[in-house]
Amino acid sequence: MVRKTMTSYLEKRRFTGPIFNLPDFTPAIIICLPALNEPRLLATIQSLAQAKRQYADNVLVTVLFNHSEDAREEIKDANQEAFSNFAEAVDKYQASGFRIMSSLMELPKKHAGVGLARKILMDEGVRIFALSGKEEGILAAMDGDSTLAPNYFSAIGVFFETHPKLEAASIHFEHPLPENELERNAIIQYELHLRYFVEAQKMAGLPTAYQTIGSSMAVRQKAYQLQGGMNKRKAGEDFYFLQKFARKGTLGKLTTTTVYPSPRISDRVPFGTGRAMGKLLADDPELQSHALIIFDQIKQLFDQMPLIWDKKSSEIRQDTMAFPLAVQDFLAENNFLERVLDAQKNTASQAAFLKRFYSWFDAFLMMKYVHFARDNYYPDVPIGDVAHQFAVREWNYSEKTKDLEDLLKTYRLADINSF
Repeated sequence: MVRKTMTSYLEKRRFTGPIFNLPDFTPAIIICLPALNEPRLLATIQSLAQAKRQYADNVLVTVLFNHSEDAREEIKDANQEAFSNFAEAVDKYQASGFRIMSSLMELPKKHAGVGLARKILMDEGVRIFALSGKEEGILAAMDGDSTLAPNYFSAIGVFFETHPKLEAASIHFEHPLPENELERNAIIQYELHLRYFVEAQKMAGLPTAYQTIGSSMAVRQKAYQLQGGMNKRKAGEDFYFLQKFARKGTLGKLTTTTVYPSPRISDRVPFGTGRAMGKLLADDPELQSHALIIFDQIKQLFDQMPLIWDKKSSEIRQDTMAFPLAVQDFLAENNFLERVLDAQKNTASQAAFLKRFYSWFDAFLMMKYVHFARDNYYPDVPIGDVAHQFAVREWNYSEKTKDLEDLLKTYRLADINSF
């Protein structure tokens, strides 16, 4: 029965045929690692090998060297050379219960990118689990320029064992801080922005507010299939993927281990860490982020939602007129009343109503609201100022402390200490 379900998914969804031979063991966790211009890839492999020492079960690491069919010849040549040298370079890390396999693939230009590369690897992981009869296998996404804490595998194993109802995990991350002062300041601001943005959404009451970092996520392979697998987006694939589970209420935070994504400059995707670092270093050393009032105002809506579930349409219209103009205008543009009435019609309890509402007003719609409020009402402000303002108000952080690195430590601890 298990194999039939898995085969059905692969027949409908996978992008390629089989890529790897089966390992000589049944893996419990399969690492899915796309590689393109990754000078630190061996450091990533070494980090994975070290983490395996603290984990008793079997681990398979799959690496896909990939590039677009219309990539420059020098990129193709470099990727071919990296792939050709890879097997010999990682041979010393191969061990009982730990295997590293790699492949090289040229991707069609229409879809070439990290999303498709992740999908190919994760679908291949499904195939390997299916042939191994491993229904409870875990797929973990990594990047070829990240490292991780030594308890990475053991923490993933414990997380899914102790949270049987959760299907996916957003894993705690911390960017390494470079010695170079300009680069250090840039990555501190960028990570502060990521963390402030999610913490402000949580403060507002959005239940689908999670960090979504492609190198810091894991999923039960069975749930991966049931949710339609990974998308083929060239960027933001991690956000859209994990939001599937956030909307279901089956995404959790794994905070007992840490992934360390690279803070290096990169232009491989249109947004993300590498792109942000390049912009900060080239254009403006001060990163702008979203005004706190934007989140305070949408909180007024979220606070009212439990009371709205059994109100009449005339009462709901009256309620919305009391919201700030930015919220009123956004709700009007996005058919709020129709969505609420639909949720009322199709649910029989307050809990079901709220679940249906937040499957619509998810983190994606929240992002649209934030951008709408920014563009029309409240311009961005320096991240150092607004992150400090939030920490002072929400966590009694020192009003006098303006050190951004210290502030980042506070945000990291807040993430670890909340579930």
